[in-house]
Amino acid sequence: MDSSIWSIWHDLDASDEDEHIAWLHGVYLPSLKKLAGVLWVAHYRNVGGGPAMDLLHERMPRSTDPDSQGGCKHIIMVGAVSALNFFKPSIIEQESLAVGETRKMLDQRRRPQQFIFTEYARVNGPEWGHRMPGSMPAPGIQFGALRSRSLEGEHYAGRWYSEYRLPTMASMPGCIAARALMCNYGWPKFGVLYEFTSRHARTINFEPYETRFQREDRGQWGRLGEYVVHVSGSPIVGERVWPPLD
Repeated sequence: MDSSIWSIWHDLDASDEDEHIAWLHGVYLPSLKKLAGVLWVAHYRNVGGGPAMDLLHERMPRSTDPDSQGGCKHIIMVGAVSALNFFKPSIIEQESLAVGETRKMLDQRRRPQQFIFTEYARVNGPEWGHRMPGSMPAPGIQFGALRSRSLEGEHYAGRWYSEYRLPTMASMPGCIAARALMCNYGWPKFGVLYEFTSRHARTINFEPYETRFQREDRGQWGRLGEYVVHVSGSPIVGERVWPPLD
């Protein structure tokens, strides 16, 4: 099972994008698939969300910590059996020592943010049959990375996902699965990954629900914004571009 995810969020200059994406899909990502313990590798493009995401980004506090500021136009995700596969040997250290073409291409990343997460909870959605266990995430995703303001906030966030949002996603039309993650490396404390059969499935099913959630009184479950802050760009709505969609 893919219990750990290494994720790189970054931007690219327009002048570098074609060259970088060709290298990413043709050289770099296939090489990552050969690493010990790696089960899948994927590249997503941030496509924005719609009215619900506009409301969420407007209302959800953002950290001013410099370590939480970074790019989010491109999202690389690597799934592994365990976080140990990313630390022994250290994939972060190996990349820092890269030379030649690899160094040139890695340096094209603008404002990169790197996170290593370990899954601590998962629910299957109504569309779970669209993906085999341990295979790469779905064509459409929503990915958040955040931390709490206090110990009380950590407890509230844990309850919010466990008692409210994950059960909601388990019955959300178009949802394949939802994962709650703890961060082993990087600024966030938590991560959350929702998977949908497509970008369109998310738009027609989750967007209306999230819009209502942002506008209506949700009682005890409407206070998450009081307790947590997100990294820049979070949550992102992504569409998979590699491996290409069928």
